[in-house]
Amino acid sequence: MRLFLWNAVLTLLVTCLSGALIPEPEVKIEVLQKPFICHRKTKGGDLMLVHYEGYLEKDGSLFHSTHKHNNGQPIWFTLGILEALKGWDQGLKGMCVGEKRKLTIPPALGYGKEGKVFEYHVCMPPFGKIAVFFMTSSACPLPRSGMVRFSTQCKIPPESTLIFNIDLLEIRNGPRSHESFQEMDLNDDWKLSKNEEIIVLEKSILRLPILLLFFPLMQ
Repeated sequence: MRLFLWNAVLTLLVTCLSGALIPEPEVKIEVLQKPFICHRKTKGGDLMLVHYEGYLEKDGSLFHSTHKHNNGQPIWFTLGILEALKGWDQGLKGMCVGEKRKLTIPPALGYGKEGKVFEYHVCMPPFGKIAVFFMTSSACPLPRSGMVRFSTQCKIPPESTLIFNIDLLEIRNGPRSHESFQEMDLNDDWKLSKNEEIIVLEKSILRLPILLLFFPLMQ
């Protein structure tokens, strides 16, 4: 009986220790192209204009491209606020305009256990050219002036590792609210704890004498 209990305890300890040693998932970053001069690097809260292609690592099939499926237009997104995939927030920091990166994103930082289903809709605008739109709804983006020609689905299976080739075209300052929140969120858990609120308050109080000192000079 004792031997059985010892084995159970040892098994539990090994399980706990092995679980604790499992590394956090990370994005594999490969720089494919870099400019000679970099005036600014991306940081959390920045707006980024990018072109990208997304592939399934399993078979190399293309599931989305802004060149092909977004009417050829790049997209804007805000870095570091979970607006896109977690893997993008991790893999696109410190990037320069004109830089191209290849990101290999594990499932935990991509679409995870659920996967994703997208729909392509091909519409015929009034001027006769075919525009391809990539969206998740079934509505044509040109309901009055065009008509849906056909629709097809693209499925990203659960637990899929994704590969993205991403070109950075432009960086702009994001909304100040994003930067302010990130300054207050000291442990990057997307929540403000009581301790973080106290630290922010203390910093504000420390700046108060400086403001009072210069206030008479501004009158």
